[in-house]
Amino acid sequence: MMWQIIGILVLVLMQVLAEQLPTSSNNAMTPNPTICGEIVNNEEVSIFDASQAYNCLTSLPFHPDIASQLVQYVNDMIQFHSTLAYLADPPQSYQQPAVDLMAGLSQLQRDIDDNIFHNEYAFETTLSHLIHAAHDDHLKLVGGALSRFTYAAPYSIVSVSLDGAELPKVYISDDLFANQTGNLRWEPSAIATINGMDVVEYLTQFAAVNSIGKLEPHVDWNMLMRSEFITFTFENGTTLGPLRWKALFCCHGGNRPLETGDDFYNFFVLGGYPESYDESPEADLTTISNRAAPILPSFENPAYPSKADVIEESYTRDGGTLLRGYFLHDSSLAVLSIPHFDSNTPQSFSNAVKEFLARSTNAGLKKVVIDVQQNPGGSPLLALEVFKTFFPSITPWASSRRRVHPMANALGSTLTTYWQNLTMDHPEYYTLIPNEWVVTGRLDSDTGRNFTSWDDFVGPTDHYRGDGFTKKASNPLPVL
Repeated sequence: MMWQIIGILVLVLMQVLAEQLPTSSNNAMTPNPTICGEIVNNEEVSIFDASQAYNCLTSLPFHPDIASQLVQYVNDMIQFHSTLAYLADPPQSYQQPAVDLMAGLSQLQRDIDDNIFHNEYAFETTLSHLIHAAHDDHLKLVGGALSRFTYAAPYSIVSVSLDGAELPKVYISDDLFANQTGNLRWEPSAIATINGMDVVEYLTQFAAVNSIGKLEPHVDWNMLMRSEFITFTFENGTTLGPLRWKALFCCHGGNRPLETGDDFYNFFVLGGYPESYDESPEADLTTISNRAAPILPSFENPAYPSKADVIEESYTRDGGTLLRGYFLHDSSLAVLSIPHFDSNTPQSFSNAVKEFLARSTNAGLKKVVIDVQQNPGGSPLLALEVFKTFFPSITPWASSRRRVHPMANALGSTLTTYWQNLTMDHPEYYTLIPNEWVVTGRLDSDTGRNFTSWDDFVGPTDHYRGDGFTKKASNPLPVL
């Protein structure tokens, strides 16, 4: 099986654009004051040259007062991120560079005050690079101008060891697939350089800036444009390119007379309409909403063959996890594929895991691989359910603690006290039990007893680099 471990040429999140295209100082492209309107209003085309998206974004105005409000909002919300102190001064085992998010936000505000930013694009990319430096995909900043575009190169690449013994090399994926299926007379050549830089060095630098939420640098490759073009040079001396990076505009639809960068800023950053806006019928607005809705995960992925021995029953009907199991009898190996732990049907998930274990055991398979490659997470209880299915005699330790700060104390003390005063027949009693700020339904990991109040949960606290932390808490494990 060939793993497609580098998807770096299709970027799904836009906040990483800053390193991709030339700055305005060295960009020779002629400014076009209506380029944003040409993109927004061209409903027949969704894919544009990335340089056009860049020209649109760099034409947006910058309003320091509004930017300062956003920095303050991010500063308030990031107080709930429990690893701030550890990111600023990480333990020796941490594999990514340290980043002080609080100091970075303070510097960002100073840059606003010193008039460093000349357009919205420059500000948003600086902010997004700071957030990305946390390498935590649970810490995201979504919205603004950058989120309107998705960027891609014309070709996908893969890192493959052709014989399973030599070190992997980087190839154009189409070349490998064509060679495998078409009996071509030529052998695919590995990529030697990209834009004149050694391919491994280029991709490593690219992934370090653009990869989202991965604690280990080698995993950055799994998530994957300093100029307007990209050029591949192969080991056999041939070249492919220069090719233009592409940009997919996400938000066609609706009667929106956007023309200038100011119009684009007002609509996509502030949520306002130009003065010339003629309100569309309600059906058109529904269409816009539908087009912007998240796309549910697809199972059409060559890393997860569609023909499986075990398939979670409800994965297409009721929003299951796409869980599948494969039995490789020649190697006496069973593979349980879990692309994520989000499910509306936990009982179906549990049943599929138990079916996989029982059938692989009955088939006499000796080894099991639990494949969670690129699994973004989800419900911790489903992960614990897998563990308990395979190791029923072991109780997993799954405790957590939180950073203590004034807003957390206000929320926790208010909601926990409110819930404690409810009667069991109150409609909010069971609704609030799983709420993160109701802690008396959680167990103290050190004593095994329920917390008696928010104050009991909070103190006395542990400290790290000036930050205080609550006691360790765990949830009672359900039986599925």
